[in-house]
Amino acid sequence: MKSDLIEKLNTYFGFSSFRPGQEEAIQSLLSGKHTVAVMPTGSGKSLIFQLAALHHPGTTLVISPLIALMKDQVDSLEKHGISATFINSSISISEQSLRLKGMSDGKYRIVYLAPERLRNVRFLESIRRIKVSLLAVDEAHCISEWGHDFRPDYLHIAKFREVIGFPITVALTATATPQVQTDISRLLQLDKPTLIVNGFNRPNLVLTVRHVLDPIHRYSVLREALLNQSDGATIIYTGTRRDTEDVAEFVQNELGLNACYYHAGLDNEKRTQIQNAFIFKKLSVIVATNAFGMGIDRSDVRQVIHFSMPGSLESYYQEAGRAGRDGMPAKALLLYNSDDRALQEFFIRISTISKDELLKIYNALNANNHQEVAIAGEALSLRTGLNDIKIRVGLSTLEQIGIVDRLGDDGSQMILMKNKWQEERINQAVLRFNQQQTIKAKQLQSMIQYAESDQCRRNIILRYFGDKSYVAVDVCCDNCIGRKAIQKSSPVVDYDPDLIDPSLMILETIHQIKNDVGIVKIAQILKGSKNKEIIHSNLDKLPQYGKLSGITIGSIRTMVEQMIKEQYIKVTGGEYPVLRLSHAGVKALNERTPINLKSTQISKKMKPTAKVATQKSSDTVEQTYQLIMSGLTIDQIAEKRSFAVGTIFTHLSILIKKGKIKVESIVPEATIILVKKAIAETGHVNQLSLIKERLPDDIDYNIIRCVVEDWKIEHQENRSPVENKISGEQSEKNKIVAFLSKDHPRQLSGPWDAGWALGFHSSFHGSAWKRSPVGEMAFQLKYQADFSVIQALIQKMKELVQTQPEIAQVDAIIPVPSSVQREKDPVSALTQELARQLKVNYWPVLAKSRKTDQQKQFQTLAQKKANVAGAFRLQTSIKGKRLLVVDDLFDSGATLEEITKLLKQAGADTVNVLTITRTIHSEH
Repeated sequence: MKSDLIEKLNTYFGFSSFRPGQEEAIQSLLSGKHTVAVMPTGSGKSLIFQLAALHHPGTTLVISPLIALMKDQVDSLEKHGISATFINSSISISEQSLRLKGMSDGKYRIVYLAPERLRNVRFLESIRRIKVSLLAVDEAHCISEWGHDFRPDYLHIAKFREVIGFPITVALTATATPQVQTDISRLLQLDKPTLIVNGFNRPNLVLTVRHVLDPIHRYSVLREALLNQSDGATIIYTGTRRDTEDVAEFVQNELGLNACYYHAGLDNEKRTQIQNAFIFKKLSVIVATNAFGMGIDRSDVRQVIHFSMPGSLESYYQEAGRAGRDGMPAKALLLYNSDDRALQEFFIRISTISKDELLKIYNALNANNHQEVAIAGEALSLRTGLNDIKIRVGLSTLEQIGIVDRLGDDGSQMILMKNKWQEERINQAVLRFNQQQTIKAKQLQSMIQYAESDQCRRNIILRYFGDKSYVAVDVCCDNCIGRKAIQKSSPVVDYDPDLIDPSLMILETIHQIKNDVGIVKIAQILKGSKNKEIIHSNLDKLPQYGKLSGITIGSIRTMVEQMIKEQYIKVTGGEYPVLRLSHAGVKALNERTPINLKSTQISKKMKPTAKVATQKSSDTVEQTYQLIMSGLTIDQIAEKRSFAVGTIFTHLSILIKKGKIKVESIVPEATIILVKKAIAETGHVNQLSLIKERLPDDIDYNIIRCVVEDWKIEHQENRSPVENKISGEQSEKNKIVAFLSKDHPRQLSGPWDAGWALGFHSSFHGSAWKRSPVGEMAFQLKYQADFSVIQALIQKMKELVQTQPEIAQVDAIIPVPSSVQREKDPVSALTQELARQLKVNYWPVLAKSRKTDQQKQFQTLAQKKANVAGAFRLQTSIKGKRLLVVDDLFDSGATLEEITKLLKQAGADTVNVLTITRTIHSEH
């Protein structure tokens, strides 16, 4: 038997030997035993059922969620001389019938099935007649509510096994904890299966976590990781579609690397094109959501970088495991900020469904009082007000508990059999959803513990998956490397008590303190603040209290932030982040090794005395400083001191110049970015009027002056070697700031000929949401009727036209009519000015044929489409004309799609669209 297996392995697949676990699993199947195989990513799980299929007389069915890859997998088998096909939602009913007949005739050795087919009653009736000798369940962890990717459709597999005569079954997964392994056997109803757990340990994979402070630092660490990688490929995983696009642009344009983004919002053809470019080594960097990776086989991936934290260790290790499949050294890098949990908590919240929402779906099916219902998902969304995710989860739940049966599909419509509402079963289902939320929250907590732990990261992962094997490796993880460095470090040495090194004082304070404290509190302790909370917590009794009283709180904070970036300190915790020493910080403290910071050392003798402080308080600038540090606003200070606001701003610019306060404490970050971008464009800091010309009217000279002083500090000359190093880092930081601050026009997908937005409207950083600079302008124009931003927006649109000239190669520009009656319509005003400056006709030819509500009132795409359906009419002929349609925000795209359809039907030659922004949750 073994020689026969080797012969077929070589003949069909070109291999001369098995990988660990493969032969054992195949032998188990051939001896008639059900088998559960838990094997790492890239270990060749597919070959187990493919080779076993060649030794069975009937058909092997493979249940797989990887619909996008089924055709590629079938093509690959056909090339190896193995007859195969697939059945999923991408093929027509007639084609499905042909393939089912082919299965009955024994035409196919292997058939791939999408799991949703298993709840189709008519499909199940058709497949009863087919002789199935082997059933393979790929990504088997999807059946377990404890799994990181639970898919309710997998719960139908046990019933399906009964329908096809309980064939020998193999369940395959790359990531399954002991709990999930038990669930797989139980839920598939496998009697005493052979369990093969091939070690999770990947000795060639170095595991590293980098703590990042903010978006600028995150991009800086990413830049460093990519530029230090000289060969092979890199996969970068992000948490959102927006991040894939932004990061890919950064890698491509700023770092000069060949990169593309990949997410589920791209059409199938585009996704396949990018996948193939990566697989066939035409692409060195791919930036993707978790939609990418399953079934992708590229052996020379040298690093997998998680730009933000995923929701579970299962997801993380499955994705990280795509690095180093060739056995050569590879890296798995996680960029972590404690606020990253907010995105994953959001995903957990939206992935569940309530009893009221289930009732809405049931009542929507009950609308025509027929037991058998034909309805499209979009129609259900319209009737219920629930998004497509809720509809899918809700229908699947109602199917599982027997309240709805799915009979089949007819085009875009589902054929459903509606049964009686069963309160008890519904309550049990809702209870399960609540339990799933708890499970996902625990999985997220395990991921956070991995990111924040000082222990061996490899051991954390192995313990999590119940793998007791451990092979010591020379280069294991950042924690092990740091621990070895501490062991080799010199013992604690004495230092001059008359000379205080701020970096060591910061490390000592974090090490000594028993309370959990963050950056602000550490700075207050070292400054000697009389803050009530400091005194109440007895933090003024610490020996480090007031040791850096000669340095401003702002400067101490800056030093702490620099030490975080230099990896001497890490930030842990969630809503209230706290500081911990890293291994490098412990080593520096042990050896009393000063860390080169912007402010290096300060003599005790130079500490300001109470007398000096009193003298300073009489100084007008110092008085402003004391008031701003006490928490008063600029307007409050001006009123308290009976000064003009401009005078207070002058004081503040002096304080920024002296390094006593940070510009971020008085000017919003978005405004700082805009001003610094204008400085970079003009090349001047002394002619404020040139800078002002490039800025929105609401940014006055007071603000510009403060930002300019900060810019001068960043670009000062005659530096020491340490300052030169800092300057180099600052230069790279400035490039990243410039990238993050500039507009990133985004293509809009739809029925138009060309479509663009000036940029995304907003973004999330952890739990914090904020508008982008162009998003702020869109907000001011749309909701504040601030027409002063129009000129700045026109300038941005003209810059876009320079790079995408086809947008403006039109006969006329048309505004989208407002759904709100206004004395002066913002979109019309913007469009009219754009037409004037581009010297193109302004045609307000669109009018409302009926009243519509504002689109922001609706939650689903179906509702938004219904709101604008047939809502527009043309007031003149546009036949044969090339048109540009302008609107403010692109969200669902329903309005622009409706207008484009109208214009095309009326004979327009070309329809292009242009919006100010695209929302981060746009459905296209």
